[in-house]
Amino acid sequence: MIQKIRFKQNSQKKMSEKELPENVRGDNISEETKSLISSLPWNKDCLGKLYNYEGCWYYPNTLQGVLNFQKGFKPQETDIIIASFPKSGTTWLKALTIALFERFKNSSSSDVPHPLQSDNPHGILPFLELHLYLKSSTPDLTELSSSPRLFSTHMPFHTLRVPFKDSSPCKFVYVCRDVKDVLVSHWHFRCAYFQNGLDKSILESSFESLCMGDGSFGPFWEHVLSYWRGSLEDPEHVLFMRYEELKSEPSAQVKRLAEFLGCPFTKEEEEGGSVDKILELCSLRSLSREVGDSKNHLTPEMENKIDMIVEEKYKGSDFLGKIYNYQGCWYYPNTLQGVLNFQKGFKPQETDIIIASFPKSGNTWLKALTIALFVRLNNTSSSSDALHPLQSDNPHGLAPFLETILYLNSSTPDVTKFPSPRLFSTHMPLHTLQEPFKDSSTCKIVYVYRNVKDVLVSLWHFSGLEINKTGKASNNMHHSVFFRKGEVGDFKNHLTPEMENKIDMIVEEKYKGSGLKF
Repeated sequence: MIQKIRFKQNSQKKMSEKELPENVRGDNISEETKSLISSLPWNKDCLGKLYNYEGCWYYPNTLQGVLNFQKGFKPQETDIIIASFPKSGTTWLKALTIALFERFKNSSSSDVPHPLQSDNPHGILPFLELHLYLKSSTPDLTELSSSPRLFSTHMPFHTLRVPFKDSSPCKFVYVCRDVKDVLVSHWHFRCAYFQNGLDKSILESSFESLCMGDGSFGPFWEHVLSYWRGSLEDPEHVLFMRYEELKSEPSAQVKRLAEFLGCPFTKEEEEGGSVDKILELCSLRSLSREVGDSKNHLTPEMENKIDMIVEEKYKGSDFLGKIYNYQGCWYYPNTLQGVLNFQKGFKPQETDIIIASFPKSGNTWLKALTIALFVRLNNTSSSSDALHPLQSDNPHGLAPFLETILYLNSSTPDVTKFPSPRLFSTHMPLHTLQEPFKDSSTCKIVYVYRNVKDVLVSLWHFSGLEINKTGKASNNMHHSVFFRKGEVGDFKNHLTPEMENKIDMIVEEKYKGSGLKF
């Protein structure tokens, strides 16, 4: 038996068990559970004992809730479960999910407040193990009788799926967050609970627990990887989202979520501003904790230790960016899924127009030009106050990427909102892009090419922005992010003569005999 006690006496006030949150206490466990936990590994933190069950650490009452759930939950095929490691963005994802389904309900009276204005997301979309099944394996779920039923959880995927062994799976949405920001958010949350200000000793204790993997619902790496693998194995039922992407590209992510949940936005909804209304309702444009806030609180040594653990634990999982060669081109796993979905499900129309390029080669500019050319043909009889599409949206929103947006999560996305000619874009090579055109008329494809040395520098600038500000690009970033300089020959200000010469030699060798020159 493993017994570890790691408890530092600090400035926080001592609490009796009755003063602790109900899920943390041990006053609601059955005799059967008492017998079980007597054989389980355990450790102790500032709130009490935790027990390791199926590879995950739980406080006693929470463990009872997990066992009750596994014993008594009766899944329905239309159920939707929102999952996360604690302090990773569950509240925001719940709010988005609620808002997406509430928009279909008839609000005949303007006096009736939206559910999110009269209750918090946790009250509307309850936790399975922390609320519904905390005290009983047969809770009253009649208030959740409408379809789809919405639930949430902090359980790892393998534990959550126990009741689904003999039934069809429902849909799971998991949100992941940079674990350093998770740690800081957890520290803020715990300090607020103890009402002791920002106590550094609590941060140090939480850091140690995070690194050891023995905190509540830990280890964090096993938690994340359980859902990551689930999303790779069954992308139609498991959607893996990142907090950083919700922050940096909210419109694209809420549309991605709606598509996965089976309630996509119609063309009329998008034109009517429904996406922005949902984002405003959920306050998604002003998340309470900024991406990268950990840098304001963790020491370089703490950051480095966490980074080393992440690199070691995620090694070989594809989670940190492993890429694969398919039909002669390299893709990240999710992008490859988008390519396969596109090849399987895209139904070309003869009037389609596809803007193609290698990344950072002018795709955005070419999209903007194409959009502007067609918009000028439309009848602009409305008020001059009406904004041009390029003034209210960026080119990537108006002519979306096939493999990284439209077909990323499904081989049958809703493309009815695109008028003729439909405008799309891609970074796929031509032979891969043309797969769905084998038995049909071809459409028009426009390709833009750029000096590869300028491509390299542009990619460097863009990647630097990703690392320093968000962790990943935002289809909703300001236009200035996409339209940086576009200067021809800017590489001369950054590359060494040796780097230039090496690239020139490769270009000369690879393009030899093709007739293509630069």
